[in-house]
Amino acid sequence: MGAGASANPESAINGVNLFEGEGYATAFTNLDQDGSGCVDKAEFKVAAASLGIELKEEEVDSVFEEFDADKSGTVDQEEFVRFCVSTAQKRSKGATLPEGTDTSTVAHALSPEQAQHGFQLAHMILDKNPHACKTPMGTTPPLGATGARSSPWLPLHYVLTLDCAQYARGEKGASSAAAADAAFKAAAEPLIVRLCKLHPDSCKARVMEGVRFQLGSLPAEFAIARGWGAVAVKAILEAYPQAATLLDPTANKKKFDPKTYSQPTSLKGARWLRKIGEEARPPASAEVLRLLPRPSKEIPPKWTSGVQVEEEEAEKLRKKKEKEAAAEAKAKAKTAKKAANAAKAAGKAAKQAAKESSSSGAA
Repeated sequence: MGAGASANPESAINGVNLFEGEGYATAFTNLDQDGSGCVDKAEFKVAAASLGIELKEEEVDSVFEEFDADKSGTVDQEEFVRFCVSTAQKRSKGATLPEGTDTSTVAHALSPEQAQHGFQLAHMILDKNPHACKTPMGTTPPLGATGARSSPWLPLHYVLTLDCAQYARGEKGASSAAAADAAFKAAAEPLIVRLCKLHPDSCKARVMEGVRFQLGSLPAEFAIARGWGAVAVKAILEAYPQAATLLDPTANKKKFDPKTYSQPTSLKGARWLRKIGEEARPPASAEVLRLLPRPSKEIPPKWTSGVQVEEEEAEKLRKKKEKEAAAEAKAKAKTAKKAANAAKAAGKAAKQAAKESSSSGAA
């Protein structure tokens, strides 16, 4: 945002409603009267103002240039959420670390309340002590079975599994939950990228061993299963690229020693990142799938890059459409020929009838 943007400190963008989804969802849907899911520049300015963000006329064009990702001339709800989060994060710059803050860990700076401010406190702690990202969380989030063994959770695991959308569920409806989830992910992405760069080994750390899966789960698996976007997934894979080609067992066996474990000898009973993304509900985005290779059926498998898989599937679809179009054209030609033959036969019959009528009249 330019210097001309001003803020009302009591506005929804700074309050709890930011991640409950009400602030964003209400400001957006109040103007989206036709339910198209998009607002134009004039409506965008009004929606921003309702959240305490006043834009000068000359700022609107530059804002659209940045946040109208698909260059449609309108902004959808996801793009509007990113604008609001970006604005909140820019406002937080220049803040100072409160006196007495524990900088040995970022555990106390990863709550949904901190997410409302773009994890500003976590970033300030990491500025002062980059090693704070290596300190395990004080408690393991209650995602696994009671008593199940689990390696210590690191900040990266916690952020990837934090669910801010839960505060918008219930009576507030799915649209508020979606707005909350989009807002949270937009705010958390810069922190995830930073955690991966400061502590790459955290991307290799498994947790929840023996809970649902024998080997537990990697950060990349959490990210894909929980619908994180390409920015977060790419950051994790850049820190630990081998994760993309790992085969993990899906079944829990009674006798299992992770120290002697080797990769599966068959794709049956195994899971890998692309499979997780394809089977997620909703499936991973096309941007994420481009980052994830697909294995061949033989063991050890040959891996085809996500980009190549996309190109091959596009080519298959093109050929399928060509075949369908050819079949349709052939069917139309057959129908047309049949109609022509019928018309020809009808004409011939009419001629014969006319001839017979003429002969009958002459007699």
